Amino acid sequence: MAPETPEEVARALAEADRLERKVVVFSTGHGIPPIGDTSDRILLDMSAFDKVEIDPLARTARVGGSVRWIELVSAANQHGLTAPFGSAASVGVTGYMMGGGIGFMSRHLGLGCNAIRSAELVTPDGRIRRIDAGSDPDLFWALRGGGGGFGVITELEIDLTPVPRMS
Repeated sequence: MAPETPEEVARALAEADRLERKVVVFSTGHGIPPIGDTSDRILLDMSAFDKVEIDPLARTARVGGSVRWIELVSAANQHGLTAPFGSAASVGVTGYMMGGGIGFMSRHLGLGCNAIRSAELVTPDGRIRRIDAGSDPDLFWALRGGGGGFGVITELEIDLTPVPRMS
């Protein structure tokens, strides 16, 4: 399946639940684990969730669930901004952030997960939710490095920072 909206992701998760199948999410193709026989799984190709929106005044970015670091950093750099990225431009922003976000710039910019302001996700029960520290602090905490399985991320809002001067 290749959903194009959060509602289509919700329908896919409902179908997986109805058929008692596991869901495998492909967002960027980086780091895909061996999944074996896929006859009992529903594969979600999240490539349609590829938008990048930069708000230079608020120093924030909204990125879809399949955006790679090269796309975000290129867009942010046009405004003199960056984010706490890793060492490989082909890595997906969402996967990196959900894994904690430990990378090349962590000592200077902090962990990637700490830059997350909010996440739009479709929970396994098919609800589309925008999660932040105020709306659901426990789930927000878990999303930022808790190991996954909490839903399918369709969008992240993250803090950006001015590009640091290196000397």
